[in-house]
Order: sequence, then C-alpha cells, then structure tokens
Amino acid sequence: MFGVRRVAAVGMVAGPLIFIALSMMSGDFWVYLSLSFLLAILFGTTTSSTVFGRLVAQRFERARGFALSLMACAPAVAAAIAVPILGHVIEGQGWRTAYVALAIVTVMTCTIALVLIPKRRPDYPHAPKVSGSALRDYPEIARTRTFWIMLGAMFLCNLTTVVFQTQLKLILEDRAIASTTATWMVSVYITGMLIGRFLCGLALDRFPAPIVSAICMVMPALGVFVLASGLTEQPLLMPAVAMIGVAIGAELDIGRYLVMRYFRVEVYSTVYSFLSAMIGVSGAIGSLLLSYTLGMTGGGYGLFLWVSGAALLAGAMLFLSLRRYPYANPAHL
Repeated sequence: MFGVRRVAAVGMVAGPLIFIALSMMSGDFWVYLSLSFLLAILFGTTTSSTVFGRLVAQRFERARGFALSLMACAPAVAAAIAVPILGHVIEGQGWRTAYVALAIVTVMTCTIALVLIPKRRPDYPHAPKVSGSALRDYPEIARTRTFWIMLGAMFLCNLTTVVFQTQLKLILEDRAIASTTATWMVSVYITGMLIGRFLCGLALDRFPAPIVSAICMVMPALGVFVLASGLTEQPLLMPAVAMIGVAIGAELDIGRYLVMRYFRVEVYSTVYSFLSAMIGVSGAIGSLLLSYTLGMTGGGYGLFLWVSGAALLAGAMLFLSLRRYPYANPAHL
C-alpha cells in the first residue's frame, strides 16, 4: 500500500531510537520487554525480506533466484561481522555503549540503504505502482488455489525447522552418535544451509520452480528417514544431515520465488507475509509435536522423525501440483 521506501524508512528511524532507549534502561523488566517488542515490530519487520524482497520481485527476472539468495545471506554476513565486534565492545565499554554503537551503525547503514532504493524509472514502465487495497487484494488472494497449495506446503515442510535448528545435536546423540562427532555434524548442517541457499537460487533461475521445490523437500525427507531408521554409520548420517541443512537453507528462497512467479508484484509482500507467518506457526506446532511424541515414546526422537519425514514428502507433492506461472515480469535483468 505504501511502497518499500516508506515502510523501510519507518524501521530505519525507529531502530536507532529504540537502541538508544535500550542503552538507557534502568533494569525494569517490563521496560525491556516493551522495547524489545517495539524493536521486533517497528524495526525487525519493516527491514525484513518481506519488504526488501519486493525490490527483487520488480527489478529482477532472469537472475531472480540468485538475487534472492544473496539477499537472504545478508543477515548472516552482518551477524558474523557484528557479533565479535559487539562482544569486544561489551567487554571493554559495557552493554550500554554497545547499544549506542548499534544505533550509530544502524543510522549509517540505513541511510545508505535508503539512498540505494531505486525510484520508479521512466525506462522501466512495467514497475508496479503503489496501489494496494486490502478490500480488493485479500479476497483475490484467498480465492487463488495456488495460495492455499503454497500455504499447505510451507506448513508441512517447516514442522522440523525449529527442532533441527535447536536440537539437532540432541537428535544425533539420541541416535547413539558421540558428542564430539555430533558437534562436527552440526557444522556440516550449517554449511549445507549456505550451500542450499545458493544452489536453490541458481536452480530456480534455470528450471521450473515446482520441480526444484519438490526436489529440495524430498532431499531432507530422505535425510530425516535415515536418522529415524536408527543407523549410526557416519558415511550415511553425514549426507543425511547435509541434505537436511540444504533444504532448510533453500526453503525461504523457494517461498519468495514462488510468490513472485504466481502472484502480481503489487501483492508480493502481502502474500509472502502469509507464508512467513505460516512458517512460524508450523515451527511452533512442530515443537509441540516433538514434546508430544517424546512423551509417548519415553524420550525417543524416532516417532517425531518418521512423522516429520512423511510431512516433508507430502509438502513436496503439494509443490508438484502447482500449475504453470501465471505472471512474468519483463526481462529486466
């Protein structure tokens, strides 16, 4: 309804102000909780891929998948650079100074980002205008068969995401893997996430998205079934863990790309926000499912892994049921 520049500007102004407020806290927990909530709503969401992905949707065509991969890697790169520096600042100057430093850096980087956001150029007449309407767009989206297929597929394919991100080592140790070996396999899983993000982006640019999506979800299903089987041979477990990581790295690219291909650019952010919310709901339900199955089996992960593998296969089949692309932007890039 308002465009990328205006929405992003809200977060870019609010973020530094909230960081300054956090640096001035007196120790009241409710103040901390309120500021954290405002930071998530006003800064976290308005500067997320839901917002900036719209730029990729309207400016890229042939290299769209790879552009999404690069965008998705930016937070990880920023964290890799910032965390050690902030740790050093906290040790030397205290956490209040670290929040002030965050505010200063955010002002600098956000200013650069605002300047780089392209305007609607006369030589790109197909760029969408800001003309969103909730009364028109929501019913249109809800009537679309593709929307419900994508929503269901993302739900089924993300039941395991939170669990594997937080408890992979415990799952491996439950499979009788030594702690040191399990730690090493976690690094393989993280590497697989990065590789999957790039490979999926490149594949989406060259092959039909439903087929790429299905393959990317079948791979972790096979990996989960290997873990569920109770096998302990490292030559089998290593590729299984890597395949799970590849899929988790690829699934966000898949969601963004499918929205760009199957919906008008004008409603990209609206549709993708639904998919993002479904990923969160699926992860929460997956955590509850894990607790339930652990209670049923006396603490074993086997049942949860079998159910998760079946859900991934079902999600892959849903992706295959998608039809041909109804929308395509002019080949701008």
